[in-house]
Amino acid sequence: MECRRFRITLISANDLPVVQDSGKTRVYAKVSLDGKRKTEKRTPADKEGQINPRWNFTLWYKVAEALIQQEDVNIAIKLYAENNLRDKYVGELNLPLKNLFDNGLNAEKVSYALEHKSSDASFSKGTLQMSYSFGEKIIVKNLAGWKKAADYGATILLKGTCLLVFGFVVEEEDDVGDHDVLVKP
Repeated sequence: MECRRFRITLISANDLPVVQDSGKTRVYAKVSLDGKRKTEKRTPADKEGQINPRWNFTLWYKVAEALIQQEDVNIAIKLYAENNLRDKYVGELNLPLKNLFDNGLNAEKVSYALEHKSSDASFSKGTLQMSYSFGEKIIVKNLAGWKKAADYGATILLKGTCLLVFGFVVEEEDDVGDHDVLVKP
């Protein structure tokens, strides 16, 4: 399958709406393709910026070329403020992947207005600065089901051995990180 590596760096946001009455606002972003949970990644929460968070955090995807060329595939970026009980929605941005690709393979810094959707209305408040790039076409082989199972089994075996020998396991962070996610049609 023909794919491209897609890099998106969430640089910062400015002038976000205030969603918490007290305490520090610690904003993070969740990024996904078409809102699909299996493609969702998140940034760490900014600890200092309040309504002007700075992340400078890079996320990577491998995206099927066929998806990049479709008009209706969006990159969804949703901002949330950490809260003890339940994180609060701050705003979002939905960009057609094809538009980003058509505007150039490499954008150093672009700025977009965020939307805030609520049950009452939708309004624009705040901006998001980001950069992105698309790599050259690469060929990615689809793993057969047995191969995926073997890889998963090997991972469990390795973690079990580490626990037995060293007394601890090094865990990967699945929701925060810069590892690739393969996105296919």
